Amino acid sequence: MNRKHGKHQHAHCHKTDNFTLDKVEPNQTIKVRSIIGGWHIRQRLDQLGIYIGIQATVKQGGPFGGPVLLSMRHSTIALGRRMASHIIVELVDQT
Repeated sequence: MNRKHGKHQHAHCHKTDNFTLDKVEPNQTIKVRSIIGGWHIRQRLDQLGIYIGIQATVKQGGPFGGPVLLSMRHSTIALGRRMASHIIVELVDQT
């Protein structure tokens, strides 16, 4: 929460803005731009089908806690917030 103005700060960003997956609010479509971390993180995400360039829709998430649920390729994947914080994404225009 931004204490100075008393308002919450959300990931309402422009398409070209990049930020971590754990900051994305529900019902946003994202594209993975990069992954921060070593071999272990990249391998685990690859096993889950998450890699650079893939698009997904965030079903649950945002900056308020709990796992991040992604819907992609006819399946739903739950990621812990720590893992989601290693994934750099951009919003995809849904029009």
